[in-house]
Amino acid sequence: MGKRSSFVHSSYTEWVIDRAATYEMPYTLPRVPSSTTPTPSLPILPETVEKFQYQLAEMMCERNNWKRKYEVTMVQMETKDGQIGQKDHEILKLSRIIVKKNDLLQRKDDMLKQDSKRKKEYMDLFVGAHPYFEDSPLSKA
Repeated sequence: MGKRSSFVHSSYTEWVIDRAATYEMPYTLPRVPSSTTPTPSLPILPETVEKFQYQLAEMMCERNNWKRKYEVTMVQMETKDGQIGQKDHEILKLSRIIVKKNDLLQRKDDMLKQDSKRKKEYMDLFVGAHPYFEDSPLSKA
């Protein structure tokens, strides 16, 4: 029984695969540890670290600038949306006023037409000779 090791002997792996085949159990082959282990990275030089930190700081600054510009643009857009909403409301109020005034004008025109018809009928009474006047041909008869 000795010290436990993470190393698996190939004979044991073959025995497990054979047993799985005997009982018709699916068995996936284990991956080779070297294919999954990343290669160790090389040490980074202090100059490179400083260079990357400087680039990171510049990019963070640029990101913050773009974020600020985005926020300012969003506020402007919301302001414009509010102004458009107010203008739409004003236009709606003005269109209602125009509709009311057009309705009043239409009623006035209708009344004037009725009045002009009455006036014409009234004036037709006085056109031509009237039997009560002396010059009238009816009064001589």
